[in-house]
Amino acid sequence: YGMSLNETTLAEYLKKRGYTTSIIGKWHLGHLPEYLPTNRGFDEWFGIPYHMSGGSLDHHVCGYDRNKTIWLPLYENTHIIEQ
Repeated sequence: YGMSLNETTLAEYLKKRGYTTSIIGKWHLGHLPEYLPTNRGFDEWFGIPYHMSGGSLDHHVCGYDRNKTIWLPLYENTHIIEQ
């Protein structure tokens, strides 16, 4: 359910060389905690764990309002700041 944990991200390479890394926007490389950007080399993240289904899978933290509109969680680093 995400990019293989054996793969090295560009952020991980840059971090090894002393850079600080940030990402803003949709993250399409996994929605479970171990796949999120802050566990894949990024120091900061502001965005949503969007995936191809456009919604929730595996009891992820997505939800629906009364109009059946899906709401994805907005993360700031490892914390959901808006749902």
